[in-house]
Amino acid sequence: MRLYSRLFHSRRRRRELPALTANLCDDLEDVRRLWFHSCLESLKETAGYRAAQPLSDDLARKTACTVKAYQATLLSRLLREHAYLAPSVAEEFVPLLCEQILGEELHDCILYYKRYSEAGEGQQLSLFSCDVAQHFLGCETPLPESLVVSLRCCSLLVDLTHMCVAKTFDDHETVRTLEDRLRNGYENKGQDRRDNPLAFLRGLYGGGNEE
Repeated sequence: MRLYSRLFHSRRRRRELPALTANLCDDLEDVRRLWFHSCLESLKETAGYRAAQPLSDDLARKTACTVKAYQATLLSRLLREHAYLAPSVAEEFVPLLCEQILGEELHDCILYYKRYSEAGEGQQLSLFSCDVAQHFLGCETPLPESLVVSLRCCSLLVDLTHMCVAKTFDDHETVRTLEDRLRNGYENKGQDRRDNPLAFLRGLYGGGNEE
């Protein structure tokens, strides 16, 4: 996918950055909303009543900051790996995008952003999953099974965020690959789950992939 993605260097110019940022931020907000319900439902099934209680305002805010910070960390990596932008353009785009994603909670989000970005790539998802489980359950040391569920939910966030980035840069090959993987996984689980992302996938391209 990386070789294919490098074809996008010449498609994006500095004048397009504000529009790209606005569109991508809207899609990422939809991803966060879907992911929140997906993760909460899965943790309820695993951890029972402790996860069934409504999140306090403080825990809800911490969870939102955590997700935004991880998405910002992930975006930086995806743009670098796929080379959607020339390096000089990426230097302007990434800070602008991260600032938009973190939003009004910039001060609180930046603590998590530094935590994830300073960790090795192999540790970022584990750190994020642990933070998520702690915030949802309201405890310092989540049960092992809740960490497993959290890790699985966070993998969904990675795939959906990746799809949004690929869609923004017209990388239809990557979108199809990720969409097929998610579709197959959730169709095997059944259509009646509340955390099913298939509706989001259908809406990503208005009912189907573009060619």
